[in-house]
Amino acid sequence: MADVGSSPTTKVALNNNPRCRSQLTSSVKRETWAGENVPSITVEGSGFPDGTQLFKVFSGGGLIAESEVEVVSGQFEKRVELPAPLDRPREIEVRVGSEFRQVHPVRLYRLWGRVTSFTGDPIAEPIINASCGAGAVGDADGYYSIVLDGPTQHVAVFDKGYSFSTLETWLYDLDLGADTPLDIRIGSLEVYELGGWLAYGGAYLHFIPMSLHRILPLVQQGLTEQDLVARPEIWPHLSAKDVKVFIEGQEVPIATFSEYQDFLGEREGTKLTRPGYIVGITREHWRPGAVRVEVSHGCEYEGKQIMERGEGYFLGFR
Repeated sequence: MADVGSSPTTKVALNNNPRCRSQLTSSVKRETWAGENVPSITVEGSGFPDGTQLFKVFSGGGLIAESEVEVVSGQFEKRVELPAPLDRPREIEVRVGSEFRQVHPVRLYRLWGRVTSFTGDPIAEPIINASCGAGAVGDADGYYSIVLDGPTQHVAVFDKGYSFSTLETWLYDLDLGADTPLDIRIGSLEVYELGGWLAYGGAYLHFIPMSLHRILPLVQQGLTEQDLVARPEIWPHLSAKDVKVFIEGQEVPIATFSEYQDFLGEREGTKLTRPGYIVGITREHWRPGAVRVEVSHGCEYEGKQIMERGEGYFLGFR
């Protein structure tokens, strides 16, 4: 039964990106992940009478889908696959049963640009995955485009050589509000869990770096993911000179730099941690905008000293 006193309502999520397929292999997990983006409308309902209900979806004055939904404990979820993305949709109307009708305005924003290596070479057919479920694959010259229909926790950008020659680049806390161009670089360092908060004296940014070339030799020795996290040598230890912070493309000075131990769990009575970092930017140098954190750090790989690079974006201050 629906909750007493609750009114029927629906939520709509539109994935208006073209159909595409992708595949990634994890050298650490020893798994291959096949993905497919399908344009679709997902409707979640709550507060409805239990039982079978007639379900319809309209857009642009036309009927998109008609079927039945089964309401359990007042709730249902229905995903409608589309043959192609909708053409400039402005609203989506949902009808349930003979009386319920709700119109949802559509606000789509495009994130687009080019994905390259740190040497400027294009990343052919980059794979773009958003936490909202939308996905896209770029072209042979590295150009990509993905449409988002609302705030998105994160977007991950992959090269097809993921976990063998590169790691991913993360974009966090996206609430675009407008079509947004963003060129992205991919390297063998990863800026993970990048986030930020405002404080009295300015702003602080948090992130955890991950290094591909510190991990690969151990993977080749057969170590599992569970074994790797217990090896302290896989985690890079940075200094302030290894990190640069940019706001809207302009570098800003780092006022404070701190390393802390990020707790991962326990194994055989031993606490497992990895180094995380917090950098501070003074209010004098702070301004709202897209934040990019770039990390460069050297390591030894196959008997040679190499320089790993990576970057991540935090868009929550725009």
